[in-house]
Amino acid sequence: MKDEKAIVNVFDVASYILYRLGETPTLKLHRLVYYCQAWSLVWDDAPLFTEQIKAWQNSPIVEVLFYKLQGSFTSRVKDLFGIGDPLKLCTKQIETIDAVTAYYGDKNTQWLTELTQYRAKLKR
Repeated sequence: MKDEKAIVNVFDVASYILYRLGETPTLKLHRLVYYCQAWSLVWDDAPLFTEQIKAWQNSPIVEVLFYKLQGSFTSRVKDLFGIGDPLKLCTKQIETIDAVTAYYGDKNTQWLTELTQYRAKLKR
């Protein structure tokens, strides 16, 4: 953990989320990654990770994470071993992810999905 803003990727963020929450439904992980990026853009005025979020039909997705975990109902830290390193995250990034997981971590996948879809409908 560093004090300076680090350049991290979506796998680093997802690995930290899985470290915090343990085994997590893969679709829920995608939603939490999305909210981590959104909160970082608002609170820290900077993206948390460099990959682009795509607006897929049912929810926002980071494609590289989707394809890496495709076919897995649940995700574990070991699924991202070697490509995700939560130790790259700085203190500020960890605080943001901790806040998101504290707020949304106990919510189920369906609730998080409906929330992303509701927000998308508001933009139309």
